[in-house]
Amino acid sequence: MSQNEAPTRNKKTTGENNMTVKISAKKELGVSKLIPVKESNKNFRRTLDFQKQFLRLQIEEAKREQKGRDRQAKIDAGEEVEPIDELEQYEEMNKQYEDMEAFQKLMTDYITDILHLSDEYVEKLDDMEFYKTQEFAMTIVEAVMNTKATEAKPEDKGLED
Repeated sequence: MSQNEAPTRNKKTTGENNMTVKISAKKELGVSKLIPVKESNKNFRRTLDFQKQFLRLQIEEAKREQKGRDRQAKIDAGEEVEPIDELEQYEEMNKQYEDMEAFQKLMTDYITDILHLSDEYVEKLDDMEFYKTQEFAMTIVEAVMNTKATEAKPEDKGLED
């Protein structure tokens, strides 16, 4: 199997009923061998927690975007809108940055813990681009949960005009 192929499911040969997936981190971290990840309850919980935090961040971002769209719609309709409160705007921006920082830490911690990365590879993970790290985390999530993520369309999010 090529190092760049999708994760695979393998039954352990020890006779136990534990299932594992093998994750390729060659492209992302330069790890030459596939990394086995147990499909344990612990790893499943870690994955669910990561997914819930990711979803929470997406919900908060969608709410911010909707608030901006609603305000713009009022302006476009000629309705009077209250002036933007600068302090509130700064606080909202700060909350957004805090959310992003917390998610970034959650994401790197998730990858580090589930793959049992050494300090050398943790440093390589820290040097990755944010969106590449996110893609790698989602690859791991898909493998552990035996799913395939698809990009949501605007109508799937309820955002279609």
